[in-house]
Amino acid sequence: MGLDVELYNYLMLMAGSSNLANRALFTPSGTVTLQHLHQRLLQFLSARKLTLSDLIDAVSLTCQDMVVQCSVAGRQLGAEYCCDRLEVAPTLSGRCYLLLLNHTEIQAGQGEWGGITLVLNTSHPEPKVTDGLVDPTQWLRRKLEVTLINNITQPSLLVGRGTSALPNSLTSLRLSLTEVNMVRVKEKPDWMEPSCVWAGDLDRLHSQAFYQSDINCMTGFMRHCSLSHCGCGMYWLDNLNEQIMMARTSGGGNGTSEMMDCYQEVKQQCRRVCVVQSFEEEAFIQPLAPDHRVHLQRRFNLASSDGLAVVNAFYDSNMYEKVVLWRESYEDILSKLGGTSGLFLGCSFITMLEVIVFLICCCRISLAKLLPRKHRVISNK
Repeated sequence: MGLDVELYNYLMLMAGSSNLANRALFTPSGTVTLQHLHQRLLQFLSARKLTLSDLIDAVSLTCQDMVVQCSVAGRQLGAEYCCDRLEVAPTLSGRCYLLLLNHTEIQAGQGEWGGITLVLNTSHPEPKVTDGLVDPTQWLRRKLEVTLINNITQPSLLVGRGTSALPNSLTSLRLSLTEVNMVRVKEKPDWMEPSCVWAGDLDRLHSQAFYQSDINCMTGFMRHCSLSHCGCGMYWLDNLNEQIMMARTSGGGNGTSEMMDCYQEVKQQCRRVCVVQSFEEEAFIQPLAPDHRVHLQRRFNLASSDGLAVVNAFYDSNMYEKVVLWRESYEDILSKLGGTSGLFLGCSFITMLEVIVFLICCCRISLAKLLPRKHRVISNK
């Protein structure tokens, strides 16, 4: 694409997190450097009639560059079919790919090769780093990574927390599943609390409902508030416009208070997901045997210098943990009160109500006897 090293590193900062930036860029002289690079980037885009998203996608690895083969539930699939299934996902780590499985693609059985297997080509050169722009101590994980999330989570913030797919290695990800059921968290006493939303009703294409779930509430807050208060879009939030706008900070502490007010506004609209599934993983990495690597290179028509990484993700057991959360309703409180009174007082809740009614009747009879006597005394005077 004709990008030099400095412009390429600046593009990395635009596509990823500002935490990668060298601290010297936040000084007055560093601000001048950023403005100069930004003008160069605008000229580059204007000359080639590209948007920032188009440029990031153009310099990123494609699915065909990385995926050699995949298998799901024991069925081996070619690279072309795998890439048709993968969706592009802008994240803090740049352009990533998302593989969404449906309910029919379940693990065939127990064992390491019954889940998902990816064969990846890792022979692509790494970009050079300019110390004046990118802090090398903050950009340490530079190889391909695999992150496992559920189908209703926006991967923008989570990518980068996964396991690296090292060249010429076998990475085994042993998974355990936990399902949290929160359907009964809202009970009758909570009149003002909105009801939960089912995972099947969350559509990635319908961004408003998808980002208003509690799982993606933070991402929804940053998408909405960055545009309304900062006037800037971000690649990893997938809210870039055709025109690039640099982030602006207002003087004083008003900017922080406005963002907090915006966060509270967005948070009130976020709804709890009724049933959430989460994964815990254990990673085991071991080098590929030389004869195994040579066999895979011949099978997929790769050069002997090309690096390969094999990633397996599988359930170690067909059992999973289910957690049910709920709040006590009025019926639960009354039933516990009745059981406690029967155990310690020897009477049921109905008996306690009868005692209360009996006391009320006694008070009424006593008052009925006192009121006529007082009336007679007043009449004699």
